[in-house]
Amino acid sequence: MTRNSLVHGGVMLLLVGALAIWATRPASPIATTPIASASAPASVSSGALSPPAVASPSPSAAPASAARAAVEPLAGVVPFEVFLPTALRPDLPIAASLRAGTSLTDRYAIGDPLLSIEVSAIPGGKPALYLYEGAEGCCPDLRSPVTAKAVVVRTGPAEVRGELFAARGAVEGPVLRYVETSSSGSRTTIVLTGWSFGPYATEEALLDLVRSMQGLGRATPSDAVLVYYSTFVSHSPTGHRISVAVRSGAAPEAARLLDAGGRVISSATFEPPKSYECLRAAAAVASMQVQEQETKEIARGSLRVEVRASGAWVRAQLVASNCASIE
Repeated sequence: MTRNSLVHGGVMLLLVGALAIWATRPASPIATTPIASASAPASVSSGALSPPAVASPSPSAAPASAARAAVEPLAGVVPFEVFLPTALRPDLPIAASLRAGTSLTDRYAIGDPLLSIEVSAIPGGKPALYLYEGAEGCCPDLRSPVTAKAVVVRTGPAEVRGELFAARGAVEGPVLRYVETSSSGSRTTIVLTGWSFGPYATEEALLDLVRSMQGLGRATPSDAVLVYYSTFVSHSPTGHRISVAVRSGAAPEAARLLDAGGRVISSATFEPPKSYECLRAAAAVASMQVQEQETKEIARGSLRVEVRASGAWVRAQLVASNCASIE
């Protein structure tokens, strides 16, 4: 008999310690539930750290950098403006991806995509910084009953305040959550976690980094089709699957999985989701037979997906879903 176990874990869960762990996967998004505005944190101590006066971020001031090169291809598919710290050390390796927001009340819900940025201390090494961004209200910090400290992120006519959580243990550094407002009036929730393996392990270092935040500006909308993926690892060598799904709207006709060289690995047609699937809340799912190694490579960004719509193959932008299955 097949038994599915949902995977929802990895080092990112340290950022939101009260999130439910479903199983074990490389990374996990922050839960998506409404929060109070970060400009007036609810459940914070009365003390506040006042920074020196800093100008409000320019929506187009983020200069060319490795961070911008990693993030810019994703900026056109997310429903919020992306911000980057200009003081980020240029020698640190950076990886960016999209992950679905989750719900604390419905573990099968497929939320809006969140931008996830991981900064490593050395290539292939441990994390130095995690940075998450999403539409306002996307990213609550669930580390209750830990008390947050109110901090002033930016002074001026439009003061920006946030919530700062102290380091927990020898590995996880401080966590800062606040909201940036672009010149167009849109609001982006930003959550950062520093780690002891890198240069952002103190509250002061994290605040200095955040005070250098600049917007990428209005991104050119991407023509990529947003698809959410999950993996299924079987006891049978021929039973491994990668499933991709569209959350709503008209379903494409088919999907295909390709390696970095453009070789087609597998393909499948889109069908209504089955009640036992991870992506059961989707509008349509295409489940492709793969090798076990490929269920790991897709999470590392080594594989890409195309979907066929109206007879033409177009690029798909992958979003990691909140579950995977193991037989």
